[in-house]
Amino acid sequence: MNKLRALGLAVRYLSVLPVTLELVQEIQQSVRPDGSIARVQRARLLKRFWALVKAVQSSNGSRV
Repeated sequence: MNKLRALGLAVRYLSVLPVTLELVQEIQQSVRPDGSIARVQRARLLKRFWALVKAVQSSNGSRV
């Protein structure tokens, strides 16, 4: 993906950017040195993922 397209997507989904960044930060913190993720952390990540999906749906008028 080129930088211009990434910028366009960032502008389009500006309203969900905070939720997205929280998910990315949570993923970074959850990954163990061996690359695995604890079961409790996976559940937490899925909860944040579905919050992101819901935010994208509401920002698009449910067109995902």
